Amino acid sequence: MRSVPRPLPDATADAPPAGPARVDIHCLGPLRLAIDDRPVTRGLNRKGMAVLKCLLVHRPRPIAPDVLIDLFWRDVSPHVARNRLHVALHGLREALGPGVPGPRLVVHSDGLYRLDPAVRWRVDIDRFHAHLDAASAHESSGRPDHAVGDYRAAVLLHQGDLFEDDVDSMWLDHPRRDLRERRDHALDRLAELALARGDAQECIACSKERLRSDPCDEAAHRRLMRAWALLGQAHLSIRQYRACVEWLERDAGLPPSAATVELFEAIRSGRVDLPAVG
Repeated sequence: MRSVPRPLPDATADAPPAGPARVDIHCLGPLRLAIDDRPVTRGLNRKGMAVLKCLLVHRPRPIAPDVLIDLFWRDVSPHVARNRLHVALHGLREALGPGVPGPRLVVHSDGLYRLDPAVRWRVDIDRFHAHLDAASAHESSGRPDHAVGDYRAAVLLHQGDLFEDDVDSMWLDHPRRDLRERRDHALDRLAELALARGDAQECIACSKERLRSDPCDEAAHRRLMRAWALLGQAHLSIRQYRACVEWLERDAGLPPSAATVELFEAIRSGRVDLPAVG
């Protein structure tokens, strides 16, 4: 990583003091930004937005200039990189609109860049994590019905991959995967809780959505098999089993697990005591 010989100038030093503005940012799916319900749609500097995305993903931890330079301008000299970072952040500020007394989205203090703490930030990632944490706490406290609402809210917030319109930034791979895995866990829990209370339709909807991200997930296939059986549609359970076998053979070169075969045999033989899904 390159060292920076001196601190970067504050790209927002001449900006007016931040007011009580509210900034809404939707990170899950295509990036959307609004200030006090006013969408910001024009003049967004690509590199400035890249810095903003980085600060959003790593918030509330501030980021040193050399980290940003190494991430976005590693192929140019330190002097050029410093200037480009300054220009990127100035462009981000200008994108808020001429004459608009908006907030300083990014501030530079103590040699670090951070999101302006004077702003009232509303970030969908934060709400996504908060709902999942609340759902887990409800389940730990023996309140599964309360957990369902938070799991549903988290799934609704995950409208797509993190900044899905940014297809070239490899540094987003890990946070995208982490968010996707948390969304998949929410779908798993929703499906399991639906099955436990006999709601086959919600179990089917959640399990189908789960299989879109991983068609070889045997637990999701088993939940679908069980849900169809609860609806009296054993033929659809058997069809689901065959689909599971085909996906496993094609994508992993593996046979179904003993648990999946056992559930298939139980449904095919018409036994009422279906094995538990796991």
